[in-house]
Amino acid sequence: MADGQTEACADPAIDVPVDIITPHENYSNQTLENDIALIRLKRKVTFSEFIQPICLPFKKDIKDELQVNGKLTVSGWGKTNSGNVAGSSILQYTEVQIWDQGRCNASVPPRIRPVRESQLCANGVRKQDACKGDSGGPLFNSTIIVNEFRYYQVGVVSFSSAQICGNAELPTIYTRVEYFMKWIVTNVVQNN
Repeated sequence: MADGQTEACADPAIDVPVDIITPHENYSNQTLENDIALIRLKRKVTFSEFIQPICLPFKKDIKDELQVNGKLTVSGWGKTNSGNVAGSSILQYTEVQIWDQGRCNASVPPRIRPVRESQLCANGVRKQDACKGDSGGPLFNSTIIVNEFRYYQVGVVSFSSAQICGNAELPTIYTRVEYFMKWIVTNVVQNN
């Protein structure tokens, strides 16, 4: 995560062995399309105030909530600046803004154009964005459901189109979770 984000204290990290990793069968390492996978853990995780599952976007009207210039939050353990060799030891958060697909296509490297419907572009203000090491992390929004504050995952950090983290002129590309909901449900059912 590039410089300038908010930090939060939480429970100590826990290590849980992985049972099964299911990458998307149509993932392309050329275009980075379908950059999503599911991970099943070997044991259940005990939830706490700070360890909670994130909601998935089952609502059909999620596209209405992903307006150009709309704000979402990204979090991660990645670098806090481009020169930082290791990632952060503290979970970082920052707010990012959704880009128009046309503007995004004009700014990403030619080899990955066009940005697909299954991807979305966003970035933060100067030096506030996802960075190396944040890939796979959540892009999320919050809402109140039945008088309870909940987070739901809108995207997964895929890659940055910038060499230097937090470049306000170049976006980070996210995999759109709502586009893959049928694939997620099918694979969760098959692997249980």
